Amino acid sequence: MDPNQQQPTQPTDGAPQGTPVPDQPAPAPVQPFPAQQEVHDYTHPIVDKPKHQYHPKQFMLWLSILVAVCILAVVIMLLVALLPPSDSKAPTKTTTQTKQSQTEKPLSAATAIAHVKEYFKGTETAKSPLLLPVEAPNTSYYTVVPDITPLVSVAGNVAPDKGTAQLNSIVHSLEGDKFSTNVISDGTKNTNYQAYFTRSDTTCEVDLVRPADTKADQWIEAKCLDTSVYSSYAKDQATLANLYVPLTATSVQYAFVGKPTVTPGSVSGYKRGQIQVSSVINNQMTTDGKYALYYQSPDGLWHYFIDQDNSVPVECQQYNTKDLQAAYAGVTCRDINKGQNNTVPAPKK
Repeated sequence: MDPNQQQPTQPTDGAPQGTPVPDQPAPAPVQPFPAQQEVHDYTHPIVDKPKHQYHPKQFMLWLSILVAVCILAVVIMLLVALLPPSDSKAPTKTTTQTKQSQTEKPLSAATAIAHVKEYFKGTETAKSPLLLPVEAPNTSYYTVVPDITPLVSVAGNVAPDKGTAQLNSIVHSLEGDKFSTNVISDGTKNTNYQAYFTRSDTTCEVDLVRPADTKADQWIEAKCLDTSVYSSYAKDQATLANLYVPLTATSVQYAFVGKPTVTPGSVSGYKRGQIQVSSVINNQMTTDGKYALYYQSPDGLWHYFIDQDNSVPVECQQYNTKDLQAAYAGVTCRDINKGQNNTVPAPKK
């Protein structure tokens, strides 16, 4: 072996020898393996996760609740807007009127006329009745009191240039006593004045009569009746009035005038009865001189017969039963076949 031949150097542990070995790059850090992805098995289809399903009934329920809440909110807002503002310092007019009506004292006809006399110094009494129909308590019909005797009144003549002022003072007195006013004729253009004044306990009428001669005195009447007077008359009317067939057969309102008249029948045990009757519209009687006819049989029971115009006899053909003939035998009737008056025949035995 050639001694001059360089022997290859052998690496040894420890420090490098001979020609330096170039630096080797540091090994990259070991990256962790990514998570193993799921490998899909194409033999089984992918099933999506279940989505929210639409339920019509549940939707309608929630919608109804929402609408109801909205409506309730609107109602509450309207109520709040419509209610009057509360003010404890200043009572409203409505509150005052309510207290006054609750503390209103009863008023009699005598007291009402006494108040009128403070303004009107008339020295006479009324010459005409108070013909306003009044529905007495616990009755189904109206009652008219055609008599002057029960009236409490004041009346008298006044000079033509004093009539209107005197009338106004009387009206002022009655309105001060909380009467409701119903003017029938306002007295303008030199016409007569007529008005009714009503309360639950008293009824009044005021009349001013102006004669054709504008220079002549004018007549004034103020007249009142207690409701108890109407109740008394209605009690007397009740036996016949409650049997009046049109009273329950139609929707028309009826008034009975005065007290019934009862006379003996033509045959022993029978009686005849009658009472003036009128339909009522707007608290006014619409007819005059019409009477409801009744008869009483021997058993004591009353029966409604027919309505009669006081100036025209009932047709003879209407007396077609023994009871009617027994009660009305000999009474004038109108024979429509002969065109003349006749009398009701006595019943055949």
